[in-house]
Amino acid sequence: ESLENVSAVSGRSLNFSLKMVLSDMSINFNKPIDLKKYATMCHLSEDSFIRMFKKNMGCPPYRYQLKIRIERAVELLENSGMNVCQCGEAVGFPDNAYFCRIFKKYAKISPLKYRNSQSK
Repeated sequence: ESLENVSAVSGRSLNFSLKMVLSDMSINFNKPIDLKKYATMCHLSEDSFIRMFKKNMGCPPYRYQLKIRIERAVELLENSGMNVCQCGEAVGFPDNAYFCRIFKKYAKISPLKYRNSQSK
């Protein structure tokens, strides 16, 4: 019974730590990902953190961050007067070509075509 309690407590602790990591990723989505910081928050090695993150979120931390960036880029393209390059920079892509390539991979349409489709 005591082992089950320890497991349950560590599970809740990890769940809380993962929620803290996700919150931090959501806030700092436009900055380089800090795996060491996130692993420390979860009391894990970086490799163990990546495995735990992938198991719980269905993708590695880097891909999760890219998804957040693309979601935010969509919001900016829809609701701001920023051009495509400015949107990319605002969400953490200093290289416009890379931003366009990643956006198209996830959204299945280029950022400019997406913006133009929203203004109709």
